[in-house]
Amino acid sequence: MWHFVRTLEMVVSANVRHTLSSQEMTRCVDPTEAMKATFSTGSIGSCTSTKPEKADNRYTFANRCDYMGPAKTTITVVSDAAYSEQNEFRAGDYSRIDLVVAKRIGDCAAEPSKAARPMRTTSNEL
Repeated sequence: MWHFVRTLEMVVSANVRHTLSSQEMTRCVDPTEAMKATFSTGSIGSCTSTKPEKADNRYTFANRCDYMGPAKTTITVVSDAAYSEQNEFRAGDYSRIDLVVAKRIGDCAAEPSKAARPMRTTSNEL
């Protein structure tokens, strides 16, 4: 069982950030499978993903093709029970940062109805 917090921010300058949305979700998932998909991302249209570079506990893709467009992606492994994934999308003079922080909170429930809790969402518009 994993708990995820996803935040989407618009970065206007080094000192100005606007939170566009924040979501929390608890789900019974295998993050290893999700990471396999992230690391195997190939070309999408004319966008070609770079191979990740590893430094200590971080994996960085200088350019990773995503359904939202090309992104700089950094995955930080905190432990076998916690990690974060940050995707930065550039658009002209600003960028968007999509940050997911994940923590393992226990074992999955035996009953499917107990395997996921509803998502809480907040959003702010500029």
